[in-house]
Amino acid sequence: MAQMKTSSFNSDQNAWLTKLDQKVLSSWIALNTQPAELPEHYLARPELLQRLTNAKPITWLLAPAGYGKSSLLSEWYRNALEQKDVLGIWLSLDAKDNQAEFLLRHLLEAINNTLPGVVTDALAHLLSSKDNEQEDYEAVLLLLLAELKDFSCPIILVMDNLHCVDNPVAWQVIQYIMAQLPTNMRLFLSSRYIPVALGRLRLDSRLDFIQQTELNFNLKNVDLWLKQSGIDDQQQALSLMQRLQGWPAGLGLWLSCYNNRMNHESSVRQEQESLNDYLTGEVLETMNEPLKDFLINIAPLQSFDEELCNKILNVENSGHWIQQLVHFNIFISSHEQRLGWYSLHPVLVQALSRLSSEQKCKRIHLIAFQYLKEQGFRIEALQHARLGELTEEAVIWVESEIDSIIADLDFPAVLAWCDMAGDAIIERSLRLQLVQIWSLLLTYQYKAAIDLAGGLDSTQVDLHFSGQLLAIKGYIARGQGNDTQARSLCELALKELPKSRFGIRVLMCSTLTNIELVNQNPEAARVWNRQGLEIARQYQATGLEVLALFDYARVEQFRGHINRSGEVIDQSLEIAAQLSSQNRLFPRARLIIYRGFIRWLKGDKSGALEDTYSGIDEANQCRDVTVLIGYTLLALIKLFDKKADQALDVLDQAERLMQQWQVSEGVYEPWIAIVKANIWMGLEKWSRAEKSLQFVSDSLLHNANGNNELKSSELFPMQTDFYRLTNARLMAQKKQYSSAESMAILVAKNAQSGLICLSAHLMLSAIYSADQQFVKAKQSFQQAMTFASKEKIQIDISALLPHSDISLVMENNFPLTLENSITSPPEKFIDKNSKVMNDCSNLSAREKEVLALIADGFSNQEIADQLFISLHTVKTHARKINAKLGAKSRTQAIVKARELAII
Repeated sequence: MAQMKTSSFNSDQNAWLTKLDQKVLSSWIALNTQPAELPEHYLARPELLQRLTNAKPITWLLAPAGYGKSSLLSEWYRNALEQKDVLGIWLSLDAKDNQAEFLLRHLLEAINNTLPGVVTDALAHLLSSKDNEQEDYEAVLLLLLAELKDFSCPIILVMDNLHCVDNPVAWQVIQYIMAQLPTNMRLFLSSRYIPVALGRLRLDSRLDFIQQTELNFNLKNVDLWLKQSGIDDQQQALSLMQRLQGWPAGLGLWLSCYNNRMNHESSVRQEQESLNDYLTGEVLETMNEPLKDFLINIAPLQSFDEELCNKILNVENSGHWIQQLVHFNIFISSHEQRLGWYSLHPVLVQALSRLSSEQKCKRIHLIAFQYLKEQGFRIEALQHARLGELTEEAVIWVESEIDSIIADLDFPAVLAWCDMAGDAIIERSLRLQLVQIWSLLLTYQYKAAIDLAGGLDSTQVDLHFSGQLLAIKGYIARGQGNDTQARSLCELALKELPKSRFGIRVLMCSTLTNIELVNQNPEAARVWNRQGLEIARQYQATGLEVLALFDYARVEQFRGHINRSGEVIDQSLEIAAQLSSQNRLFPRARLIIYRGFIRWLKGDKSGALEDTYSGIDEANQCRDVTVLIGYTLLALIKLFDKKADQALDVLDQAERLMQQWQVSEGVYEPWIAIVKANIWMGLEKWSRAEKSLQFVSDSLLHNANGNNELKSSELFPMQTDFYRLTNARLMAQKKQYSSAESMAILVAKNAQSGLICLSAHLMLSAIYSADQQFVKAKQSFQQAMTFASKEKIQIDISALLPHSDISLVMENNFPLTLENSITSPPEKFIDKNSKVMNDCSNLSAREKEVLALIADGFSNQEIADQLFISLHTVKTHARKINAKLGAKSRTQAIVKARELAII
């Protein structure tokens, strides 16, 4: 009897436990089959949603913790299920799913929640296999997929947190689903890293990855996200981009601390504590102790290779641990241009560095400095010299590397080291004083540079550093707008500077190029530009070469050759890609911004905005003042979109940034005032516009030889003409048509710059139209259309023109908008040599360089020497040029090229 009672009790208990297990399972399934909730600060990103929509059948989101993988998938998943006849299964995985049986059971139950009855056979087979102590998981999946493929509607399966599954048997379940996925299904996977080797799945054409680089926020995203949260401050956006590098979780933590702040200091402290806590919980506590120790010990390096880590740790097996960090995707990225080099995310570096003593960090920076300077990585060496507060150890090296450091173009880093070293160290060395002055000049801090230059011992400088004082004085004169003096001094400096001072020689050529540009002599500008390009190539200074190519693009744009300018920019970006990520920041930032400008001219507003935000971000990181061009472009785009208030905000942010960087006011204030004047006119606030222009006049006009001349601008060669056109617009509004006409004609007569040339002719057309001179108005309009059609300019610049009914001057075959008129130009403006023009548009960048040198009278051998190519290559280029231009000789090629405005 007792035995029967015991048996009955055990039976009841087992039944109860089975029922309880099923209840737990049901609760687990209910919890883990719900898509992730979107955070309060979530920013919708339509481009990524579209990327998921267009992705391949198997799409894997792969990024470290906090990159918004689950949130993005959740938003897309919910949107997808709103469509008719789309079925979806969401399964968030955890540690229990690292066993094949649990994983399969959870998957079947999740599918059964959405599609009741579909998994009956598969589930029965799984339970039967378990009872018989057999593992026939493949048969279970075969039964499941056979049922799913019979559905006529699309089925979406999401498996989130896949990094939880690294057991080989459990992974076979995932692998089988991927390999045998029915055609009516789409599989979305999400993980922090790839838990096991994929093997032949890597070759599956249906597999697509969306990784960290795509999930990162860019500057535009951060700016929109802040505005969505009620914070309209682009300087804050730039600061966040620089510190967090677009990491979504970091941005969310910052916002939480910002909203709960009591003061700035408490907000910063709370933010750092939150970041440290997040990274400790989500990263460090998931790692084994040896790997964690390795990561903590190398964190102060931020960038490293195996040999450097071996030196720091005094071991020989760092490569093994580095590969472990790469495998687990611990906020680590490989360098594109330096094989075997890696970088840690700066937020992780900051969080981990607190775990090492100050003395230990200084030792690490000293070893890194010594290693990096031996390797020739100057920018990184200088960074460790600053972080390790290395003065005496770095002085001799900085002195000996002055030209190479200038060629690296990382002037803010030099200034930061100089500030850290202190006046006592700098004043002991004449060479260091020169380095500091050049760094100040190249970051447009003229007042500080002039003060330091005034304290130099000129006799000693001339004795030991021939030509340097002339170069400095020439650069300062250029910054003050005294072009005549600057030209003379820079030319003398070029003659006196030793050849080994290649960095400064290239800067002199760049200065002379810009002097000639603003004085509307593009041919002379190109001569100086070629010389700078030759010096940079001779010394294999890639950064300086890209800088010279940027000047070349400006020359071509000033000539009105928009297409050629764009080609040079693209060529320059390809060359810049050869540089390391840190070395290419300065030259690449201005190239990206300028490409945005070219794209805007051609009507590609979305591409222009993308480049502008990206360029502003990169320019901010390297403190390149050409960021002003980016802000100007952004303001003009806002203005043309009739968002004048936003345009003014952009310019205010630009002004604050310049003040923060201590840039001399004369560099940016006049230009910003001209742009603001146009915005005020767009808002019909004429008195404010007039005050802005009066400020420009007071700033730029100075008496030279009894004549009133406008000071020129190195950053903005078109500043003078833009000022005159803006004045003409104001005069037209006052109905002072004669004065407005004279001002616009002065610009149109001399202007070669694409946008200025177009603006001048359209300005004249608007002035003539307002003054009832319709014949002249039509002629000016047609001239504008001819130029715009030739260069494929596709923007409507009416926001920069006086009010007038310009449609009165258009013939019937002219559309009413500039954009349409260029998209479908009138037949009579199609060049009779269109075939030749099409052929010449196929000239490569190198062929155009060869052609320009041919036109300058260079022999084939001289061209080969200039471009550092073989004589045979020059002859090949010459033959191709003749063929594309339909020329039989050099002379014919030059004539046709000039007719087509190629040279």
